[in-house]
Amino acid sequence: FRILAGTTKGVAACNKVIQEALNASNVFFFGELLDAPNIAQLESNWVDALKLFSYGTFAEYKEIKAKLPELTPAMLTKLKQLSIVTMAATNKLISYQSMQTELDIPNVRELEDLIIECIYAGLLKGKLDQMNMKLEVHEVVARDVKPGQLELMAGM
Repeated sequence: FRILAGTTKGVAACNKVIQEALNASNVFFFGELLDAPNIAQLESNWVDALKLFSYGTFAEYKEIKAKLPELTPAMLTKLKQLSIVTMAATNKLISYQSMQTELDIPNVRELEDLIIECIYAGLLKGKLDQMNMKLEVHEVVARDVKPGQLELMAGM
């Protein structure tokens, strides 16, 4: 998608590349796409969606939903997966209840299926504790970093 973004011209064509990347089931990192000159200079609600997928969460999506394009079911699932990654980066034991609330998932089975998809996609390693209704996180991938966040990290 990075190569496509580098050679694609025009708002509609760039938006299409973004949509394809966000819909792709095996693409979870979007920093390079955001840095592509044709995308970086673009001002569109699809670029805003791309930024959300790069370092945002489903909770943030709910707050700004009206400003974004309509997301497909596959995109919403991916955003929920990325939100689990964000939660797992700071919490090694996450209750099902907190994930269900954060992700608007009504039942445990649907949540467990989503977590299992995250594990199979290589986004995290962990164990489902069905008795205590918690996700025990062993490892998690890093997400893209927001602009300015590196400077804050370097200053620590």
